[in-house]
Amino acid sequence: MLNRTGDKLICFTDEKAFGGKNVQISQNHQFSTINPQFNVITPGKSTNVNSSLRTVSGTSSGGSEVSFIDQGFEPVTLNRTAFLPTPRLVSSVINETERLTTLPKNKSLTLNVNMSSSDSNLSPVLGC
Repeated sequence: MLNRTGDKLICFTDEKAFGGKNVQISQNHQFSTINPQFNVITPGKSTNVNSSLRTVSGTSSGGSEVSFIDQGFEPVTLNRTAFLPTPRLVSSVINETERLTTLPKNKSLTLNVNMSSSDSNLSPVLGC
């Protein structure tokens, strides 16, 4: 079936097979907000917990952003929603392995949590 411009239209009334045995499908999860949930105890005034997030870029619907680009670490607060300025991805294992070779362990998302204390008898506590 052809339209008047001569471009072929896709017709889904017929069943077709393609790709053979080597076809793989993977799924990435796109997000623009994150709320890292942890139980945090910081006893006394001498203990502290802070965190940062490393992500890779995603492409918005109809957007021109390039996916799988390292966005570096940016500060996030545990148990609070962080609104990210651009789309991000949690990539499938196959995409992490093949596209994120410059990142530690090829991971598309890393949450860094730093715990500190100026008192040798006190420590912050982090739980799930």
